[in-house]
Amino acid sequence: MVRTSFFIMLLVAGYAAAAPANFPRHIPLPDDLATAPPPVSAPPEIAAFWGTWVGSWPDSADVVLVIEEFIRPRGIKLVYAWGPTPRQPGRWERRDVEVGGDGTIRIEWPSGANVTLTPRGDTIHAAWERGFRRNETILRRLP
Repeated sequence: MVRTSFFIMLLVAGYAAAAPANFPRHIPLPDDLATAPPPVSAPPEIAAFWGTWVGSWPDSADVVLVIEEFIRPRGIKLVYAWGPTPRQPGRWERRDVEVGGDGTIRIEWPSGANVTLTPRGDTIHAAWERGFRRNETILRRLP
């Protein structure tokens, strides 16, 4: 167990050190971040989410989406993290979510905001909604 935890810690530290130049290093991520590829039995619309994705909400925070693990037939464990803004510090949340029948993920926040993630080839279209307010961005997969 200690050996496995140490290996994961090295993997995360190594990833941060070797991250591409466009990786937003100011965004906090969990210390125990780990990823596993989708099982060969995963449907293509679910496997399409695999990877680490980065983007920026217009006039707001940078964001990182990491797909950690594929669970259950249509379930995904993910980390959604965002950088600081003038109104809030950067932070992250880990969630178990379901991929809907339409191939999208919907994350609901206690604040009443929702983020919908839709894969489109090598990008993910992200839409944030809260009441009548809406924002959209494109997340790009890191190599």
